[in-house]
Amino acid sequence: MRAGVPEKSAAVQGSKWYRIPKVRAEIDAAMERRSERVEVKQDDVLRTLLALMNADIGEAFDENGRLKPIHKIPAHVRKAIAGVESFEEFEGHGKERVAIGEVRKVKFWDKTRAIEMAMKHLGLLVDRSKVEHSFADMTDEQLEARFRALVSLGVVVAAPGVGG
Repeated sequence: MRAGVPEKSAAVQGSKWYRIPKVRAEIDAAMERRSERVEVKQDDVLRTLLALMNADIGEAFDENGRLKPIHKIPAHVRKAIAGVESFEEFEGHGKERVAIGEVRKVKFWDKTRAIEMAMKHLGLLVDRSKVEHSFADMTDEQLEARFRALVSLGVVVAAPGVGG
């Protein structure tokens, strides 16, 4: 849209432009410059998602089920913690004041979302509502290959003598 393309057709136009090798090379170069500028690489992002996916809440607690002091929680688990709430309850006043209870709430980053993001990055998750199923432009060879792939996945059952 910054290039002057109307919002309604921006996605389509952008997709067409991205297929042009010179445009794609320029976009890739700009993304690389940004990665160097902020010192973030795709591997870093995937490592972070992997850490969130594999965080074990048990490592945040001691053998008695009490939350460990923050400096004793392993770094990889601390990075998966979104927040900690702490509440201590006391009885009495002044020198007579006595701790009678405490509540600690630990909130972890959303593990399901981390898995979803990693799967999308790896191409393992496709939003089926956005996939177009158009066979009109496929050659017979492409249709046959698609059919064989569906049969091998068990999505389609081949009739005898159909699909090889």
